[in-house]
Amino acid sequence: MNQTWMKKGISLLLVSAFVLSPGISSASRLEELNKKKEETQSQIKEKNTAIENISSQKDELYSEIAVLDIEIEKVGAEIEESRKEIDSLKISIEKTQKEIGDLKSSIALREEEFKKRLVTMYINSKTGYAEALLGTENVDDLLSKATMMSYISNYDKDILNSLKHDKITLDVKESELQGEKTAAEIAQRNLEEKSLELENAATKKQDKMAALEGSLMSSQEEVEALQAEASKIDGDIDAKKKAIAEAKARAAREALARAQAKEKAEREAREARAAEKAKAAEKAKEKVKEKPSGEEKKEEEVETSSVQNAEPVSMGSGALGWPVPSSHNLTSYYGFRVYPFGGHDFHMGVDIAAPSGAAIAASADGVITYAAPMGTYGNLVKLRHFDGKETYYAHCSGFNVSIGQKVSKGQTIAYIGSTGNSTGPHLHYEVRVGGSHTNPLNYIN
Repeated sequence: MNQTWMKKGISLLLVSAFVLSPGISSASRLEELNKKKEETQSQIKEKNTAIENISSQKDELYSEIAVLDIEIEKVGAEIEESRKEIDSLKISIEKTQKEIGDLKSSIALREEEFKKRLVTMYINSKTGYAEALLGTENVDDLLSKATMMSYISNYDKDILNSLKHDKITLDVKESELQGEKTAAEIAQRNLEEKSLELENAATKKQDKMAALEGSLMSSQEEVEALQAEASKIDGDIDAKKKAIAEAKARAAREALARAQAKEKAEREAREARAAEKAKAAEKAKEKVKEKPSGEEKKEEEVETSSVQNAEPVSMGSGALGWPVPSSHNLTSYYGFRVYPFGGHDFHMGVDIAAPSGAAIAASADGVITYAAPMGTYGNLVKLRHFDGKETYYAHCSGFNVSIGQKVSKGQTIAYIGSTGNSTGPHLHYEVRVGGSHTNPLNYIN
């Protein structure tokens, strides 16, 4: 019996090797793809950070440009106001220039009139007075000398005072005119310089904005390219995983078929040998009936020896009892199998079909360590035995024990059900030694 299960164990190891072998060559490629994906995602993260920084700089520039636009608009309004003032000043200058022209004409007429008076004075022999006045170099000199002559007539004095007043007015107006023109020109020049400075600053900001826009567009294009690459890598990873899964499934099916074929051949060979030995034993019995007692005894020894040497095909001779007293219908054995929910898997126990609600018995004395739902097991009971083994009873419809309770061999601990991943009412039964699953049939008596 032990040799038989040892052979099965070797077969299962071979199946495992065949199942795992397709993934070995693809594992490195899959690891390489995952590493490349991580690197690409890291690059995308860096680029997105750069884009955020550029966007932040853009927002700051927008604010600065908005301030400059307000300044430019303000200076533009000041320039426009200055131009209006200059236009008004031009009108004033034209008026002043006309007034200056009128004054010059008036001064010229008065000078001419005063000169005529001088000629008359000269004719009337007031030589000293006339000669003194006629000897002046310019109007200012004339006015200065004439004013000092006390003997000139009141009429002449009025003429001289009028000339002097007009001359002073002329000088003031010319000075004012020159000052207004200079002030207007300076104000205009300052405003134009300020406007130019602001426009230059705005141009620089716009140039920087254009550069940021270009950098932003370039970064966004790089992110899009990296995202496309990441998407392609995801597709490659999915395709590689699918190929590995298909290769494993195919290898599992082929290995399982080979293992099953080998096991079938071995079973048929065992059955054939057993049949031959049974046939030989039957012939021996028939001969015993025909031979004397001494030969009969010898033949019985031969028969006994033949039966003892036959290869066993029954279950193990362990101390564990059968867990479902009402049914011995084994529907799934320990080892690789076609999974009821698709694909293949390694069955870690045996399945025993029975009606729902049928009693489940403890395989040996022990203590209940678990009695609750557990994932695909559904309602599960774990029983720790005093020799260190542990038995599992899964898919139960209900419990008849609680955690920490001591139970005896054959005691009802739960009831057949179909909880968890199950296709119908049955018991999934496991035997674990040292925490590892083993073939339960090796331990059941």
